[in-house]
Amino acid sequence: MVIPNLPEPRLTARRPAWLRRLVGRTLVVKYGGAAMTDEAAADAFGEDVAALREAGARLVVVHGGGPALTAMLDRLGLRSTFVDGHRVTTPAMAEVAEMVLSGTVNKDVVARVVRAGALAVGLSGTDGGLLGVEPHRPGGADIGRVGRITTVQPAPLDALLAAGVVPVVSTTVRDGAGAVWNVNADLVAAALAGALEADRLVFLSDTPGVREGARWLRDVTPEHARALLDNGVAGGGMRPKLEAALDAASAGVGAVDLIDGRVPHALSAALRGQAAGTTLRAKHTAAARRAA
Repeated sequence: MVIPNLPEPRLTARRPAWLRRLVGRTLVVKYGGAAMTDEAAADAFGEDVAALREAGARLVVVHGGGPALTAMLDRLGLRSTFVDGHRVTTPAMAEVAEMVLSGTVNKDVVARVVRAGALAVGLSGTDGGLLGVEPHRPGGADIGRVGRITTVQPAPLDALLAAGVVPVVSTTVRDGAGAVWNVNADLVAAALAGALEADRLVFLSDTPGVREGARWLRDVTPEHARALLDNGVAGGGMRPKLEAALDAASAGVGAVDLIDGRVPHALSAALRGQAAGTTLRAKHTAAARRAA
């Protein structure tokens, strides 16, 4: 979505073409996995976010933090198990998830972006009524306090973006009764990208894209992605990523990139078209043409 009254960034004419194309564009970036644990890559991510914001892009960061959450749960003697890429979450584990993801991890990401020179504000799915949830039951399985998004209220994000601020969103949500729910960050990123009519959604994680057998895919159509899911080729942590990519494409997001965030400056490389990874592009939409 192009915002025509967004202030023109300084020295636009001197910027490379790929940066000039991002003026007024809405980008949602999901940042997670091992991409968050390498200090050099994490600092480079903050620098990329700050540079894109200064160039005139409207940027929202949605972060995970699975390794940090697993480490804390292990320290507390709470063992993690997974179903279709989702962590089975007891009420006690949900409380820990809120502490780690919406506390320590969120503030670390915010601090890196601020140090790099951009204004950033941390939010959880609870703040401003951003997300509504209900229990998520993949295949009918009870996986505890894992939420499925039912509503998105993008007004808090729109207000921050209009002020030139980068929202940094964690993925825990409290429901109307005050119970904490942990929501998969891939699905949160896709839901926010759809609600914001984003031009592009980028997943930064610990894998260089989508793999089919021994082959890494450079491009994948929505039909091919659905076949990979239906045939069980895409499993584990890749399953919610592909499901999220399909959700985003069906909501009108122009393109979805799945790239290896462990590589420093992977985000800027992806937007230049130089990052190794997989791109899923929505067909025949204005957003897809803008994202090309």
